[in-house]
Amino acid sequence: MKLGQLRHYREKLRGLSAAELTEELVKLRKEQFSLRMQRATGQSPKPDQFGDARRNIARLKTVQRQAATAAVVKSEAAAAVAAAQPPVVAPEPAAKKVAKKKVVKKAVKKSAPRAKVAKKSATGGKKS
Repeated sequence: MKLGQLRHYREKLRGLSAAELTEELVKLRKEQFSLRMQRATGQSPKPDQFGDARRNIARLKTVQRQAATAAVVKSEAAAAVAAAQPPVVAPEPAAKKVAKKKVVKKAVKKSAPRAKVAKKSATGGKKS
C-alpha cells in the first residue's frame, strides 16, 4: 500500500465500531488463509500480498487496542471526577510556616539524645 492509502485505511479503521472492527479482522484472517491455500495448491499469489495481509491485521489490532485503552482512560477520568475531592485549604502565611518548622526542628533535636540514652540503658550501659 502507498502512504496515502495507508492513511486512508487507518482513518477508516478508526471510524469503525468495535463490532465492525471484529468483522474486519475476520475478513482479513480469511484473506490471509486463502493466500496460504493458494500457495499450498501451487497457485502463485504475489509475494507482497502475504506481508500486506499480515500488516493490515496488525494495524487493525493496534486500532482495537487504542480504542480499548481510550475507553479505560475515559472511565477512569469519569471516576476521578465523580470521587469526592478533599476541601481546599487556604495556604498559611509564610511567617507562620517558618515558625512551625523551627519548633519541629527543636523538638526533633531534643528527642534524639533521649533515644540514645534509652539504647545505652537497654544494653546495661556497657559498650561493646
